Amino acid sequence: GGVRRTGKRTLLLVACALLVCGCALATGIKLWDLKVGGIDGTLAISVQRNQNESTLQREAGTGWGDALDQALVEHDIRAAVPKWIPEGFELVELNVDDEYEIVDIDAWYENGEDVIVFSIIQVQEGGIIDAFYEMNEETLRVETVGNLEVYFFSNNARNSAAWNEDEYLVYFSGDITEQEVEKMVQSIFSQE
Repeated sequence: GGVRRTGKRTLLLVACALLVCGCALATGIKLWDLKVGGIDGTLAISVQRNQNESTLQREAGTGWGDALDQALVEHDIRAAVPKWIPEGFELVELNVDDEYEIVDIDAWYENGEDVIVFSIIQVQEGGIIDAFYEMNEETLRVETVGNLEVYFFSNNARNSAAWNEDEYLVYFSGDITEQEVEKMVQSIFSQE
């Protein structure tokens, strides 16, 4: 009798847990949507989208008027993206991949031999993305900027920043100073 009751109790607990999770997902409550960790010189960020409608109200795009800005507007990407980029950088390559459970927009900017690479990923409903960024472990720092938890780090001579907001994962890295990275992140919330 004792084994049978324990088995029924376990099944009942599992059924209740599944019911709670199902109700939470159906009503738009996010569960298990972001996991971040740093291990052996790698920053790992995992984003899972459990709801259909985005809660973000900002305008899509960067406001720069280039092909990256147009791609963000065309795909209605409302991610928090910098409104400022260091002077002299020009867009040289843009790739948009919207075939599976994500929309992945990657942009490559150059200024002479210096580069800045952007990756803006939107996870579609039910989708998940795992991103891994190489880093010098001692450089990782986390700061709250506006309403974002931003991960600042470097990999060799390249300084980087990454953050998650709702269904978006944004990352950029380049041959720029830590101060320029911080200024780019701060520009997300500037009213200019």
